[in-house]
Amino acid sequence: MPIFFYTALNSQQQQIQGKLSAVDSRKVLQTLKKKKLKPIKIEAEPDIKPDAVNDNQIVITDVFWWQRLKLKQQIFLFQQLALMLRSGLTLLQALDVCAEQTTTGRLQTICRALADEIQMGQSLSQAMAKQKAFTAMAIYLVASAEASGELDTVLENLVDYLEEQQEIKTNLMTSLFYPVIVLALSVVVVVYLAVEVIPSFAKFFVQRGSVLPESTQFLLNVSAFFQHYGVWLLLAITVSVVIGVFFYKTPTGRYCFDQQLLRTPVVGRAIRASSLSQINHSMGLLLSSGLSILESLKIVSGISRNQVLAQQLQQASAKVLQGRSLADSMQHSAIPNIMPHLIKVGEKTGSLDHVFKELSDYFARDLKVQVKRLSAMMEPVLIMVVGSIVGFVYYAFIQALLRLSGG
Repeated sequence: MPIFFYTALNSQQQQIQGKLSAVDSRKVLQTLKKKKLKPIKIEAEPDIKPDAVNDNQIVITDVFWWQRLKLKQQIFLFQQLALMLRSGLTLLQALDVCAEQTTTGRLQTICRALADEIQMGQSLSQAMAKQKAFTAMAIYLVASAEASGELDTVLENLVDYLEEQQEIKTNLMTSLFYPVIVLALSVVVVVYLAVEVIPSFAKFFVQRGSVLPESTQFLLNVSAFFQHYGVWLLLAITVSVVIGVFFYKTPTGRYCFDQQLLRTPVVGRAIRASSLSQINHSMGLLLSSGLSILESLKIVSGISRNQVLAQQLQQASAKVLQGRSLADSMQHSAIPNIMPHLIKVGEKTGSLDHVFKELSDYFARDLKVQVKRLSAMMEPVLIMVVGSIVGFVYYAFIQALLRLSGG
């Protein structure tokens, strides 16, 4: 039987180390919980680690967003695999059926590549790591499921997680779609008025030779500015955007950008709720699948969309390793107080995975509220902005026409 080395905290928050013989890491976790120990790290003996989550066996490289399978494709794949495994098919048979059912070329290629790797003696998690199409979380969850023999159950849990992320993404996109369209149309209208409509009226006013009202003269000056310097203005905006994108891709730039997003009124709260919902759901899923707190924090910090929160998770991991409780380690200005308070309860009762799932549901509900609030605020503001611009143009020209007809 494999031997596992563990690091855990006792009731006095003292760090202790030891070893246990168990079938897999999940059994070690259960044994430690019965002893009222809080596991921090669990590792199998180097020479005997065939069924555990092993960094030597599973080499996970950075996967860029454009390399990953789309959420819908991942949901389809894991859903079909879970259904067919539960129906009694082998993993190879399930992958072959998935490859035949899908109409997406890339997903079909990945299914067949996974089947080829498994036929060569690799596990599903090892095969997934080689494809560069899945997140580290999905790979580690599958590895943990392979160790516990509950692959179909874990795949169903993974599908639920991905469906929730898809719903969050859809809600955010839907709430922002209308404001973005209105803003884009307003920019088009302003540019058209400045470049085409106003110059035509300007020629008419100049020919009459009368003194124009200040509002009309201001409008003509703005139009002249766009005509003379419009190209340079567009070039400056393009260069600024390119520089901003390059800066955003740096660790410092991404951190600064995410920090400012969190500080933005209404929008920042919606983004925080979205990120925290993902983080808590991920932590709950990983812990319930048998991974330790340190392993879970490491994985979730790598998949977190917000770098401020990701860095906080990394710092929390280091503090837990030093012997501090997870609740104390999660104290941060970017994290609402409810989170460390409930985590503290979960640590005392030994139900951290359930607490994280409850927190995920809480932040998901908060996100829906913030999205509705954002939509309710954005629509009237944009209507007022666009209406003010168009109204000012009409006001300026009507004033000019009235003065010309009176003169």
